[in-house]
Amino acid sequence: MPSGNREKPTAIKGEEGQGHQVLPGSEDREKAHMSGHDKIFESGSQQQAERAARLQQREEQDMNLSQNFYNFSAATQRRTAADVSTWADPTDSEGNAEDMDYQQPRPGCSHHQDTVTLTFPRRVMECVDICSTADRLGLSDNQVTALVSATLKAGGADLDKFVISTSTTKRNKMLTRYHISQEYMAAFSEDPPKYAALHWDGKMLRDVLGSDPGTTSETLAVLVSGPPAYPEGKLLGVPVIDSSTGTAQAEASMDLLEAWGLTGVITALVFDTTASNSGVHRGAAKLLEQQLDRKVFYLACRHHILEVLVVDAVWENLFGKVKSPENPWFKHFKDVWTDLTTDNPTTLSIRQKWLNKKKKECKEILQEILRSEKPPRADYREMAELTLIVLGDTPPRGIHWSRPGAIHQARWMARNLYSMKMFMFAEQLEYDEEKCCEAGTPQPLPRTVLYTHVDVIYTCCRCSCK
Repeated sequence: MPSGNREKPTAIKGEEGQGHQVLPGSEDREKAHMSGHDKIFESGSQQQAERAARLQQREEQDMNLSQNFYNFSAATQRRTAADVSTWADPTDSEGNAEDMDYQQPRPGCSHHQDTVTLTFPRRVMECVDICSTADRLGLSDNQVTALVSATLKAGGADLDKFVISTSTTKRNKMLTRYHISQEYMAAFSEDPPKYAALHWDGKMLRDVLGSDPGTTSETLAVLVSGPPAYPEGKLLGVPVIDSSTGTAQAEASMDLLEAWGLTGVITALVFDTTASNSGVHRGAAKLLEQQLDRKVFYLACRHHILEVLVVDAVWENLFGKVKSPENPWFKHFKDVWTDLTTDNPTTLSIRQKWLNKKKKECKEILQEILRSEKPPRADYREMAELTLIVLGDTPPRGIHWSRPGAIHQARWMARNLYSMKMFMFAEQLEYDEEKCCEAGTPQPLPRTVLYTHVDVIYTCCRCSCK
């Protein structure tokens, strides 16, 4: 065959001495291709070397930091609070450098300074910040003492040089509370209100400030409402009183009014309708009015008025008084609750026009309250939802049932909750008049109770929206 101008393949040796054929004209391309691989390999090797160098540098820094921390810990154990300042400047009293293991951080080091020099007074518990923070966090005297002692000891201080004990902590916390209260009273007196209403209510609380913290004491919460700067009211104090009589409550309230300089601005008294408060002769309201030497408004708590309306005017007139601490009717309903079917509750049918009008407004107000950003507390919320169900409406969260709760006579809210549930499931209870009399269980709940209940709930809703 004619050869023409075609060139024969040339045999060249590879890197390992083995020959291979290269086509004519491809040698330059092969060299360029290999050159690109070499550059990529060199770039990767350089990056690996840089990463290895950074890793080694980081390991050296961590090793130096660990060594410095070990040296610092060893030096701290040999020192006392008297030479704390030498941590920052390791020189003795003559200005000579001390022989110590601790090394100062390098100027270019990115770590924070290892030590900070602090100054504490010898009577460390007299610090207002320590006592006020302990009260704010609810720490006991023993807890505060232990925490402060551990902090000082961790800093290398000698605890024998400090005045610190549980009794000292308790005494200084009481003094701190007194000084803070005086500051609040002074700030309040700078801009006193023109008019204010006085509120008070008694409560049995555990005595945490007295000589016997384990006992309970009768306390009286006293506050005023009306100052523009205090829209939720201003608490004047919670003194401990010997008894809950009207005289004791009036004296404690009057002492706080005089201490805060508010005797001339009280125009109304807000109280619950107990005999010790609303008594004609020795009630706290009557005694306070006499001491103020002027007529004031009596604003009896509406919740207690409604309580009397529901309990006395309706319930006891229909069912009579129950002498036992726990209502046996409620107890029976609570025992059989798990056996009831809650799919189809009985609703209240109202024919009277005036009740239908209140029913419509009551449903609108209850829906608005339950859809608000701040819904009422659990028992009031359940009462509102049950009322909507009884009236044939659906609450915003849907229809769901809570297990019957407290059955004690003192829980007036329980009468409202139980009365609605007993009415809605009266058909399943199958009460018999003779068996009810023998067993002490109730007969089917009369509609009069529910009518009164709707009227009461309507009044509550109207008051809450004002």
